[in-house]
Amino acid sequence: MEAQDKKYSIYDSVFMSQTLLEGSYPLANVDSVPTSTETKDDIQSLSVRKYRIFICTTMYQEAQHEMDRLLKSLSKIADSNKLIDHGIYIESHIFLDNGANGFEIKQFGVQLLALMEDNFEFCKEPGTIVHTPYGIQLSWERNPDMSLFIHLKDNEKVKAKKRWSQVMYMKYVLEYRSKVVGDGSKFKPVLKSNSAYSLFHNSTESLDQGIDMRMFTTYKPTNTEILVDGMEDNNMHTLQVPKVVFGNSSDTSSIHSLVEYGSESGIHFSVDDEITQSRHETGSLDRDSNESRLPSFILSTDADMAFDDECVLDLLNTINKYPEIGGVCGRTFPKGVHQHPIVWLQMFDYAKDFWMIKSAQNIIGSVMCCPGCLSLYRFQAVKDVLQTYSESTQTMEDVFTKDNGEDRWMCTLMMLKGWELRYTYHGRNTTYCPEETVEFMKQRRRWLLSDFANAAVVLRNLKNLMVSNNAFTFIYVVYLIQLFLIMILYPGSTIIMLSLGLELASGLPLIIATPVLAFVPVFYCVILMYNIRQDIEVTIAKLLIFILGAGTLYIFTATSVIVVRDVYDDYQTGNISHIEHMILIAFMGSYIYAALLHPREAWILICGLPYLFYLPLLNIFLPLYAVCNIVDQSWGTRDGENVLSNLFHFICSKSNYPNLLSNCKASSYASLSSSAPDLTDYKTEFWTKIVKTLVGKDVNISISGAERDIGLHKLRKKAVAVFLLANGIWILLLCGFYAFLLQLLDNKSTYGIVMGALMGLSPLIQMCGMTVYRLYDTFSIFGHVVSR
Repeated sequence: MEAQDKKYSIYDSVFMSQTLLEGSYPLANVDSVPTSTETKDDIQSLSVRKYRIFICTTMYQEAQHEMDRLLKSLSKIADSNKLIDHGIYIESHIFLDNGANGFEIKQFGVQLLALMEDNFEFCKEPGTIVHTPYGIQLSWERNPDMSLFIHLKDNEKVKAKKRWSQVMYMKYVLEYRSKVVGDGSKFKPVLKSNSAYSLFHNSTESLDQGIDMRMFTTYKPTNTEILVDGMEDNNMHTLQVPKVVFGNSSDTSSIHSLVEYGSESGIHFSVDDEITQSRHETGSLDRDSNESRLPSFILSTDADMAFDDECVLDLLNTINKYPEIGGVCGRTFPKGVHQHPIVWLQMFDYAKDFWMIKSAQNIIGSVMCCPGCLSLYRFQAVKDVLQTYSESTQTMEDVFTKDNGEDRWMCTLMMLKGWELRYTYHGRNTTYCPEETVEFMKQRRRWLLSDFANAAVVLRNLKNLMVSNNAFTFIYVVYLIQLFLIMILYPGSTIIMLSLGLELASGLPLIIATPVLAFVPVFYCVILMYNIRQDIEVTIAKLLIFILGAGTLYIFTATSVIVVRDVYDDYQTGNISHIEHMILIAFMGSYIYAALLHPREAWILICGLPYLFYLPLLNIFLPLYAVCNIVDQSWGTRDGENVLSNLFHFICSKSNYPNLLSNCKASSYASLSSSAPDLTDYKTEFWTKIVKTLVGKDVNISISGAERDIGLHKLRKKAVAVFLLANGIWILLLCGFYAFLLQLLDNKSTYGIVMGALMGLSPLIQMCGMTVYRLYDTFSIFGHVVSR
């Protein structure tokens, strides 16, 4: 028996499941059984790299503070000894929408590159910059286990929006980079020498000169520079690049000038040495199955995420527990630049969703969505769904599955392929959330429509899912069906709850209170359906939210006093005459119970105070807003008019850029000459094929804007009618049942019990699942500590 086997033999014979104590399998060594062609050196090098994680990020018009958080996280990852010790190769890819225009880097590319140099010391070292069929690619190598790539998309060449950026990085990582980055034995870092030049260099020219397109330098490497093995000097490209200068002539310490050319400076253009050498020796890209020996993953992130190496390791441990796990997400904490009530609301809303929903789904079935803000996906799971995920939008349903919630759609496809999705509490990360009510509503509109559409896809395929996916057990299917019905009937259920509370607090009969409260959302729908000026629409919405929010606070306060008094009286008399009050206490107590199970986050309950005020917004106005605004396909966030203004203030905040935008073209920061060298043959072929067949602006065409507009207008009428009708019928049924029970039994307790049974099954399942998950997690941590 090997030493490693001896280490765990007694341990495993005592405990039925090692995972119960450790919470995860140890990061297993790569299978290094030698093949006939492997040498002893090759086998030893296999122990260096055990995993590959490609961190892939999509960006679009993020503010400076948002980009900065992600780059700081990547910087920490690059310097992490823990990841290196675990044999994890990290490679980061950032895809910036509308970041380039031909050979020019646009405004947000400027911002990104300036922040890059602020956060990464190695970005001041020689890097590579190349012109590609999709725009511009820049790259740096931190060390043999960390590389960084910036992809600036030209929207005149390729499709914009997040899903197409995801398709690009999935294709690139799965079909190209995974073949280039090997197991360490055959990987060769980018060749460069001290004479290869940095992308970033101190400026000595006046800012007033702006971009000087008059001066060019021809640079040809010498024998000792970036020659690739087997290539003669006369095969090297001659570079001809325009001079670009920013800064102050008296300030030679500027680190924000992009490029400066001359006899002792310039850009090092990549010729992709490791691929070129492979093609030179074999005539084609070396396609040995490196990825089959190295478990590989894509860590998908948004542009404003903050995370660390512990988060990455925990995600990796979780996904390695079982081979059927295709994706895993961590615990996301929202935050805002300012502490507004709408931010507190989201802090509590995120918390209760992760506490109750994701942790429960993790136990009873599969997490329905691993958020694209930060989730780890297995290579094979992504491969299985990529073809379908890359299809163009052809129907109205596609608009909401593919274009409104990319991460939700991809997770649905993974579950349909048999993959399970998981959640880990310890993969902690933070993201910025909307700070304005309107921005918040637009973001949630997109999420809700995606949830509705994907839930419909899941329900239509329940039979197949129960056969092909082990996560879809009977109890989980029942839970999903009720959860879907609750989502649809949220407005009607909330109106009944408010009516019951109003009757209890003020004595106003439910039969009278319900029609009055129901008139408010109907009036709101009428406002949304007509082309009223947006500022007027927003004002009306805020007014209605305030009125119902204030009413909700009054109802809750008055009802709480009455409930506590009645429960105390029952305790004094020894009789339970108000069962409906006990159900209400149990419902409210579930949040306290959830907080107690997460003691590190119990303080978030305080952030739940605004939740009561915003309850009508979340449960009534948001679903109606989403359905009535089906036609609106704006992203919801980062679409404001102040985006460029924020960019301007960021650049002006840099001492070396007081007048950058006013003195330079708005779309220009650096220019690449058209005579710059092309990519290596294979990469050129690869990107040309992807652009021409998949992501190009004029290929893989979706339904036209006119067709989409007509179809969405027709769909909106049907959706609003069905949504209002379903909730109207639900309200009538609940009111009629209430009146019937009062007439028959003259007792409200029975109604409370029935309502609790109808609406409480999913929360009860969630509470049980959450409890099991927290106990399992606690024992896992304890066992992990003991095992050490």
